[in-house]
Amino acid sequence: MVGVLSGCGKGDAGMGNPEYESRTEESAQDHTEEVSSRIRDLIDIAGKTTEPGALVDGYADCPGGDNTFRVRHAWSIYELPRAELRAGMDRLRERLPENGWEISKDGPDGSPNNNPEIVASRPEDGFFLKASLRLRPDGSSAPPLLAVTLVSPCYRNASDDD
Repeated sequence: MVGVLSGCGKGDAGMGNPEYESRTEESAQDHTEEVSSRIRDLIDIAGKTTEPGALVDGYADCPGGDNTFRVRHAWSIYELPRAELRAGMDRLRERLPENGWEISKDGPDGSPNNNPEIVASRPEDGFFLKASLRLRPDGSSAPPLLAVTLVSPCYRNASDDD
């Protein structure tokens, strides 16, 4: 599934590709955090959420090199009972398609714990999502959590549009 979270979406051209939306890094980070917030609303559980924001990632990933980039926002919800985390994952699974997301994977993640995993994309704007329910076996010191990674499409750097 690595390819699912590294695809650029919206075209396949190189430097200066007019198909890529032009944004500043800050604008792209803000937009990605807005989409992330909507994902959090779909999950609809009241646990603690990790704080770091969206980060620019992928100048080497996008066709166009230094002219294009993507944004990645990884976060998790934790300090909740397993049943509440499961309910949040179930709501996400149910609500993604209603909100324009196409689920391409819904099953075990292949880890030794076989964590439930959802991988989805939103063709409307090229975002990719990976959500994993990490319910550690009893006796583990790691807390259960619902981990989410959201990856933006490639953007053309607005500072290069001059």
